[in-house]
Amino acid sequence: MQNSKHITLFSRGLIYNFLLLILVLFFLFPSNTNAQNFDKTDWKLKTTKGNLKVYTRKNENSDVKEIRITTSINAPLTKVLEVLNDVSKYPKWVFKCMEAKKVKVNSSFDYVYYSKYDFPFPFVDRDIVVHSNQWEDEKNGVLYSHSKATTSDMFLEKKGVVRITLLDAYWKITPQKDGTLAVDYIALTDPAGKLPSWIVNLGITKGSTETLKRFRALVEPQPKLEVN
Repeated sequence: MQNSKHITLFSRGLIYNFLLLILVLFFLFPSNTNAQNFDKTDWKLKTTKGNLKVYTRKNENSDVKEIRITTSINAPLTKVLEVLNDVSKYPKWVFKCMEAKKVKVNSSFDYVYYSKYDFPFPFVDRDIVVHSNQWEDEKNGVLYSHSKATTSDMFLEKKGVVRITLLDAYWKITPQKDGTLAVDYIALTDPAGKLPSWIVNLGITKGSTETLKRFRALVEPQPKLEVN
């Protein structure tokens, strides 16, 4: 009976970690059909944690739901861009990211990168090749970031690793008058492999807290310790 209890606890922990990882994929790779997605109102609020709000909605082209996360960050835009574009350091703050590197650089804000994610046993690790570019709306100072799955001869599909091929990502970062940043991102991606859509949909509203906490620690000014 005790062994059975341990197995049950292990299974719950495994599923929880797996769901966390699914959300991380959504967190990094929000969906982009066009900027008008940010103005649509057919989102359903799923959870609120502080100033973090998570929404979902059905997608007409996929069984996997779209997710939308809105929050605010107390950090300068330059610092946020620095962390987002420092791909090699993703393993320091992105949950379960094992490896990340730029493979082609067109400019500081236009590049292709590869990343790999450690999925808990018995699931197979995932990887992806992403083309990412950013631009600013000169009229209002809003920053947009678009990432999309692509192919690369430098990183052909590897045996024992599932390649994520469905990805279309869009961030919208708006500077506020009080110096904070309003962050809005929409996600539609599929971790691929033999995963039922209901499992993916179950996981897309969980797990953002840990990654966001690490991200905030990197971009937000840390209080200075007073020395007596």
